[in-house]
This record gives sequence, structure tokens and C-alpha cells, in this order.
Amino acid sequence: MRLGRSRPAVGLPAPEATKVSVIMAAYQHEDFVAEAVASVLAQSHDNLELIVVDDGSADRTPQIVAGFSDPRLQLVELPRNRIKHARNLGLSLATGELVAFQNSDDVWAESKLSKQVALLHDAPANAAVFTRVRFIGADSEPSDGGWAQGAFKGVETNSIAWLRRFFDHGNDLCISSAMCRRGDLERIGGFNPALIQVSDLDLWVRLAALGELVIVEEQLTSMRIDAERNLSAPSQAVKNRSDLELVSILDRYTRDPIRPLLPQIFPGIGEGGRLGPVLMAQLAIYAIRHHGQAQRLFGDQLFARTLAQPGGYDRIAEVFGPEVIHEYFTHRGQMVIQSE
Repeated sequence: MRLGRSRPAVGLPAPEATKVSVIMAAYQHEDFVAEAVASVLAQSHDNLELIVVDDGSADRTPQIVAGFSDPRLQLVELPRNRIKHARNLGLSLATGELVAFQNSDDVWAESKLSKQVALLHDAPANAAVFTRVRFIGADSEPSDGGWAQGAFKGVETNSIAWLRRFFDHGNDLCISSAMCRRGDLERIGGFNPALIQVSDLDLWVRLAALGELVIVEEQLTSMRIDAERNLSAPSQAVKNRSDLELVSILDRYTRDPIRPLLPQIFPGIGEGGRLGPVLMAQLAIYAIRHHGQAQRLFGDQLFARTLAQPGGYDRIAEVFGPEVIHEYFTHRGQMVIQSE
């Protein structure tokens, strides 16, 4: 499917001449960071720089990184955790045409970067390239994934399908498997520093509006699973933050450059060239009827905004009938708001 999007020329040098900036945000990973760093420096595509931003670790993480002797490695030590946004800081220092993200406890196969560089070089329409993921435990041996079992299994074949999946199911792409163009990251503004749980999903949504998201069908990324230390490990706090953050990400669907794509993402929405409050009301109704808490909350907020805009109430009642307005208020009375 060809997307109706404009994109500047994004030519790259020959693959071997293309420089990759690897951004590693590191925190409290003294047991694993050496393996993570070594897997980057051992890449068969050796035209790279590794920018490690230690986010105020209280353990030996920065000392271990500093122990590597390689001119391609740059270590930035932050004096306190979260005093800066580590990945955005790393991006500001990047000089490569391409950017890859690595976690300080994950591991790459030696051919990872070379295969991704080739896909971005040969297909300018590709905005980001990912790999399949295997899970490993603290001993670096294969793991069933524990709480992450079943993650990162998406089989979508174009960005329209990915945008639908992101809306309906949230994130399904692993950040430590990702590579994209630095120019695209600068164009979309990098990571949203207000997000902590699903900031990567926010990035994928914006990149999908620029071009295609593709996956190398090999497990070239090993993600370490540790229920005690993974930021995404399940808890009520993680769910609360994720839901609130997802609401703000879904709101991107109401604005350019994604808004014009809504009829492709959601067949039936925008039929007959309907725009304005009718288009937004259709998206809100879809979200309100969704099974996900975040989607329903987003739908509630969008429907409220649409009703309140000048002429919105009358137009919605005219097109959909008053029943949908009754449904909206009934839905509000049934919403569960987490208070603790």
C-alpha cells in the first residue's frame, strides 16, 4: 500500500560508508553493561559511534563502560538520575546518518547493524528497521520471556497497518532492535520527555507517518528479562502510567500528519469525505467502544472536545442522532477511574 505522504530525499552513502550512531541509555546495569557494549563494538558494520549516557547510576556501570578502550566509544555521565533525558542527550551528540538504540542490558548479534543499514540504504521509503527479538535471562541464556512472552510478534506489512495496531494494541516493537535516519528523528523532534513507559511507541507512531516500518526476520536482538529491574515489568503503577501516556499518544491521530490517513487506518471512518467534527466523532466513537482503558479514555476526551467546539453538538446530533450522545454520557458513568 502506498501512503499519501510527502517525504524529503533521504539518500545515504554506500552502506560501508554510512555511519551509525548507537545511543545507549545506561542505568544500574553493572552486571550486564559490559556485554551490551561489547556486542555493539563487535558489529560487522564497524563504521559506528557508541554514545553511552549513564543516567546517574549509583553502581559501577560508568566505570565499567570507561574501561573499554575504543575510539568509537563516548561516555557521558549525568550527576543525577533523570536530570536530563538520556536518549535525547545522546541524539544531540550523534553524528551518523543513521541511529540505532541499545539498552545497557541487551545484546546484539554481530550482523545486526549491517543488515539494517542495507535495508535503509536500498529502500528510501523505509523510515525504521527493526529485528525479531529473543529473550534472555540474567545468565544470558535463552528465556521464555516471562512477563514479556508473546511481545514483539507483529506481522504488519505496511505503516497503515502498524498505525492501526498501535492504536488498538499499543507497542509491539522493541527499541533495542530499532534503526532509523537521524534526519527523520530531528524532523519529528526526538523523544517526548514527558513519557517514560511508552516513549518508544510515541516515536514509532510519528515515524510511521513518515514512511514504512519493516522488520528483519531474524532474532538479531536479545532482550534481557528481569522482573525486578525491567522498567516495563507489570505493576499497577506501570499500567497507570502506560494508560495515561497512551492517551496522549493516541491524540496524535487527531492531528497532521496522521489525521489525513484516518480513512486508510480505520476503514469506514471518514466515508464520503467527511471531515471536521464528524471525522473526529467517528474516531471518538470507535475508541469509546474499544476494549482498552486508554482507548476509552481517549475517546471520551475527544468526543467531549468535539461536542464542545462551535457547531459540534448540532452536527453530531444531525449525522449520528441523539442516541450517540446518550451513549457518550452513559459511557462516562461507567468509566473506572483508578484512585490509588
